[in-house]
Amino acid sequence: MVWPLFGDHSEKMQAIIRILTSDDDVVTAVLGGALLEEAVERTLRERMANDKHGVARLFDLDKPLAPISPQVDILYMLWGADHGIKPFSVVSEKLIWNAMRGIAKIRNVFAHNLGVTFGSNDAALTKAFNDVTLHKYITYYPDPRTGKATAINVEDATTRREQFIINLKLCLNFF
Repeated sequence: MVWPLFGDHSEKMQAIIRILTSDDDVVTAVLGGALLEEAVERTLRERMANDKHGVARLFDLDKPLAPISPQVDILYMLWGADHGIKPFSVVSEKLIWNAMRGIAKIRNVFAHNLGVTFGSNDAALTKAFNDVTLHKYITYYPDPRTGKATAINVEDATTRREQFIINLKLCLNFF
């Protein structure tokens, strides 16, 4: 399996282990969403001016870029303006953007609806999963350093849980 990690690995490894070993869908969705959010925010912060106070005015909890959805949107718009962020030899930016937004929505559904599971017939969850489709278009995991396909096959997703985890791994490989 391909799980790219940047920065402090210990917390991320613990989160990944919990995602893979937990039978609790809430744990998987919320921790997976947190991993994606950390990667998106780190990528945006690296692209911004070296001004801690200015960045804090954007990313602090009550600020415009605190939620992941606007962060994902800005990252997508930066891709459109600057393909130097990452080569996209495997799939289009739009599919990655849709998958990241879908994962963020899935995380939010689980965080705000305590009774939901991946198998729930929840309209918001179903709509979010319709955007999480990278696994249908990518045969091999991309190399996180180059964006080009590796020899590692993308697994088949037969459940929503598998679909979430596979697409999370794919999204994390594009940073």
